[in-house]
Amino acid sequence: MKGKKKIMSNGKILGFVVVLAIGAAASLMMEKKGDTKIHQAVGSSLLSGEAIGSIHEITLREGDESVLLKKGEKGGWSLPREEGFAASAEKVIKLLEGLSENKIVRHVSSSKKAWEKLEIKGDKVITLKGDKGFELSLILGKNRQKGGQYLAKGGKEDTYLVEKSLLLETKSSAFWYKTLASLDKDKVKSVVFSDSLQFSREKKEASFVLKGLKDNEKLKESEIGRLAGLLSDVSFTGKDKRSQSYNSALEKARPLRIETFEGGVFTVKIVRLSVPKGDDKGEFENKYYFYVKGEKATDKLMDVWQFEISEYVANNFLKERRDFVENKSS
Repeated sequence: MKGKKKIMSNGKILGFVVVLAIGAAASLMMEKKGDTKIHQAVGSSLLSGEAIGSIHEITLREGDESVLLKKGEKGGWSLPREEGFAASAEKVIKLLEGLSENKIVRHVSSSKKAWEKLEIKGDKVITLKGDKGFELSLILGKNRQKGGQYLAKGGKEDTYLVEKSLLLETKSSAFWYKTLASLDKDKVKSVVFSDSLQFSREKKEASFVLKGLKDNEKLKESEIGRLAGLLSDVSFTGKDKRSQSYNSALEKARPLRIETFEGGVFTVKIVRLSVPKGDDKGEFENKYYFYVKGEKATDKLMDVWQFEISEYVANNFLKERRDFVENKSS
């Protein structure tokens, strides 16, 4: 009887194990079946390459700080919160291409309970809007030590690991289109600093000559060679609304005139202001600002903003006769 009871006990145990095994297998099958749709995202890009061209609005937010970018009808990008100041299309495209090249490595969880552990708080968000009602929000979490970043998509609780960390730029200055002038060197016909300092050339292959050069004088070729490129690439380092002190100094600033072979005329002024250095009101420093008229892309901006440039760039437009001329005996 004892042996029979033992056999029955073993039979019950065996049956129980079988039931557990069947249950586990069924659960696993259900889990796999349920995860199929979720895991389809693995290997896909955060933004498809086809969608890049349709995006017309981007918002980047971290905490209370955010930047808004909008595409205009002609395809140019701007910063609406800065009176439509031009944004760098190159930087916007770089941002979108970065999303397109960033792939989902792993589906982490389908529960919002995982958000806290992955530091997905909703305070760091990238939102894209495109044609036909397209909208994508990426809620960013912490970076993984081995590389990549955790995130969630707006409207869903699922969390993912992507292969590359996302750089979240929330300052509008990061997207400023900083080029104030971009004139082809071959187009420059003449450069006039003042009545006594006038340079010109007959054709683009020729060297500039100085009006009124004396017999005992010669030109410094290194300086002459830079004349054609004065407006080839001028970028600002900072900007602000035009101030009264700036307006007063602008009226007094010496104009520099550049003419092209096509008849285009550019008038350049360099404004120098003495401003307090840092928080020390007793110490001052010079700041330089660039003003140009004749560049259609920036003419209207010049009426609203004052654009700061480096002292090095400013000095190129403030040269005197002695900077270009030397005695032949030297």
